[in-house]
Amino acid sequence: MPTLRDVIAGPWRAVLVLGVTEILAWGTLFYPPVLTVPLIAHERGWSMSFAMGGFSLALLTAGLVSPRVGRLIDRHGGHRVMSVGSLLAALGLVLIVYADHPAAYLAVWMLLGVATAATLYDPAFATLGRIFGGAARRPITVLTLAGGFASTVSWPVTHLLLEAVGWRGTYLVYAAVLAVVAAPLHAFALPRSRADAAAVRPEQSAQAPSVVLPPTGWPFLLVAAAFAATSCRRICSPSSAAPASMRRPSWRSARCSARRRSWRAFASSYSRAASIRCTSPVSRSQCCSRRSRCWR
Repeated sequence: MPTLRDVIAGPWRAVLVLGVTEILAWGTLFYPPVLTVPLIAHERGWSMSFAMGGFSLALLTAGLVSPRVGRLIDRHGGHRVMSVGSLLAALGLVLIVYADHPAAYLAVWMLLGVATAATLYDPAFATLGRIFGGAARRPITVLTLAGGFASTVSWPVTHLLLEAVGWRGTYLVYAAVLAVVAAPLHAFALPRSRADAAAVRPEQSAQAPSVVLPPTGWPFLLVAAAFAATSCRRICSPSSAAPASMRRPSWRSARCSARRRSWRAFASSYSRAASIRCTSPVSRSQCCSRRSRCWR
C-alpha cells in the first residue's frame, strides 16, 4: 500500500491527479453527447444519424492517432501531452458551439477525437506506465476504479446544466473546466519522473508468457469485435433513454407543435359540423387541453 508521502510527493500523486482529470475528461467529452447531440440535431435541422456521426468520427480519429500519442508520452511525458490534450478539448468544445456548417461540425469532432486520444484512459495508462514501469499494474487498477465515477457525475451535472443554460452553455462551462482545472493539473501536478527499466524488484518480476499471440488473425479480430460490441451497448443504451430522461422544454415544444398541427386539422373539420371554431393560431394552453393533451 502506498504511504501518504507517496500519494502527496511521490509517484502515487499521479494516480490522485489522473483520478480527478479522468473524471473531468470522460465527464465532459465522452458521456455528454447522448444528451447534447439530440438537441444539436433538433436546433440545426440535422438528422440524428449525421449529428451522432460526428461523435463516431471523433472515436475513429482517436483510434487512428492513439499510437502517435503513446509515443509522444513515452518521449515527452504525460504532463506535456495530456496538458495539450486538455486544451485541445476545451478549444473543441468552444468551437462546436459555433460550428453551424456540417463540414465545420465534423471537423470540430475530428479535433475532439485528437483531444480524446490525449486525455482519456489510453494516455493516462501510458503515463502511469512511464512513471511506474513494471509496477504500473496496481496504479492502473486504482485509476480505473476512480474513473468509473465519471458517468455517475457527468449525466446528472449535464442534465442540470442543460436545464439551466442549454447545450451551448453546457459545452462552454465544460470547456472552462478543462482549460482551468484539468490542463493545469496535468501540467504542474503530474510527476515528471520516469521508472528505470533495469530497476525491477524481485517481487515485481514475472515470467514471460510462453505463448504471445500476434495482433493479427482471428483471435485479434474476435477480441476487437467483443470490445466494439461492448462499447456499442454502453453508448447506445443511455442514448435510447436520453430523450425520456431529459424532458427538455425544446423536446416538449417540438412534440406539442406536431400534436398542435394534428389538433388544428381535427378541430377545423369538427367545427364545421358542430359550429365550434378554434381560434387561430391555437395557443399551447388550448391545444393541450384535457382532450388534446400533449403527452410528455
